[in-house]
Amino acid sequence: MSIQKIMFTSFPILVATSNQHKLKQLQAVADEFSLKLLSSAQAQARYHLLPPPDVEENLPTYLGNARLKAAAYC
Repeated sequence: MSIQKIMFTSFPILVATSNQHKLKQLQAVADEFSLKLLSSAQAQARYHLLPPPDVEENLPTYLGNARLKAAAYC
């Protein structure tokens, strides 16, 4: 098994959303590639993290809003 396959199948990908419907849709796609997703609430509970920051999603694209969230999480 390649190191890439081990990395992508062993560790969940954090999805910065509290929208359960969006998470289910993304997980359906991720399942096709044997990827596991983790919501911010799940990550908070599992790893004893602080609550995620509130980010105003005010950009016109998903990518723009994703970048805002990524910057806030760092």
